Amino acid sequence: DSVLAQSWSNLLNSTASELTNSFLTLNDFDDALPAESLSRANVAQAVVAGCRRKLFIDREDALNALVDGFSLGGKIDLKFQLAQHSNADLALLLRGKPILSNEELLECFDWRLMHSSQ
Repeated sequence: DSVLAQSWSNLLNSTASELTNSFLTLNDFDDALPAESLSRANVAQAVVAGCRRKLFIDREDALNALVDGFSLGGKIDLKFQLAQHSNADLALLLRGKPILSNEELLECFDWRLMHSSQ
């Protein structure tokens, strides 16, 4: 989420007065944190907590399902098999190719089927 990343980057570069005027609290980034106003002393903690929530906590059920799927419900440990693969290889395996050209997208369809149904 590039918009959220830019927003958090702006917070990290904000002055003390800008943070006070934002009316944001630590609790806005993670429900487990106190409703303490953002300050220069705690803004980095807030951003890390927000990243953790966005990347892990909000996706915890999906990530656990992924682990269960790969490990047959926890019956096997795939650490050694997966450790030999690069992050890029694992990302490709899990999410596929993130960007497709127009030609690649069009190749996904069998246009003959669409024409024959008309």
